Amino acid sequence: MRRIITFLILQYQTADETEACVESIRLLKSSDYDKRIIIVDNCSTNGAFEQIEARYADDPSIEFLRTRENLGFSRGNNFGYSAVDRENTRFLVVTNNDVIFFQEDFIDRIAHCYDAYDFDIAGPDILIQNSVFPDMLRNSNPIHRSLTTASAIKKAKKTFSRTSLTIGAYGEHGLQVALMKTEQGKKLMRSIYEKRGWVLKPQEVQHGVTLQGACLILGPRFLERFDAVFDPPTFLGFEEDILALRAKAEGLTTVYDPSLQVLHNHHASFRADQKNVSKSVDNETKWSKEALGILEDYYQALARDGKV
Repeated sequence: MRRIITFLILQYQTADETEACVESIRLLKSSDYDKRIIIVDNCSTNGAFEQIEARYADDPSIEFLRTRENLGFSRGNNFGYSAVDRENTRFLVVTNNDVIFFQEDFIDRIAHCYDAYDFDIAGPDILIQNSVFPDMLRNSNPIHRSLTTASAIKKAKKTFSRTSLTIGAYGEHGLQVALMKTEQGKKLMRSIYEKRGWVLKPQEVQHGVTLQGACLILGPRFLERFDAVFDPPTFLGFEEDILALRAKAEGLTTVYDPSLQVLHNHHASFRADQKNVSKSVDNETKWSKEALGILEDYYQALARDGKV
């Protein structure tokens, strides 16, 4: 029996992105692995589930699941994880639906990565395309922020606010609108991005780092040991930090391997569901504050057990 690699895709409101992701997976080639795809629709309300189900109804390698309510990122992925044939799946790729797999030999690269590093969790080089300058790509993995200590979590709770989120996540949009009106402004914006380091850089293999959640690769031991991808779950936010803590507490082997690469259309699903920037900030602020509380409680529980 041939080995199986399963791709778990979480969708919310953005069927076109899901289709692009699925098509990129279908183009991946491997002589050793059969591909399976599980698409979880997180209770979309705009016909996204019906669209994607109709598009791939005749493909026996694709399974469709739909939640009864929007479970958020962690629980939505956990819902799909429960449907994975973990006994026969060797690698599970947990991916956002706005990710594109452009390396034709991506599956074989995963196998080579496993042979080299014997990982429980691996993260690829996740490339984000600049919305203003499509030729500018930047690396978003691994996450340099590390909320895996009591002091770091405490500082994050103190500094996180609606204002900081607005400036960090949405203030850029106003700057773009203003500067893109002139050629001189465009040049200035490009120089700002370059000075910030928002450019593609050569990367090295790194171990024990916090991996970006847009695309995670779970190895055989993870699939054997755990009944959930994200635990404890949050609705949206800080899933990566909790996973990093969990890896440390459970002795899991994590690796960032830049020989694996994907393209990520960052925040596509989130933007598609928001009516205005103010509502977006309100929602993300609420979810992030709740997630920070869950992260802090989890850290304290691990600390009491002497696991961190």
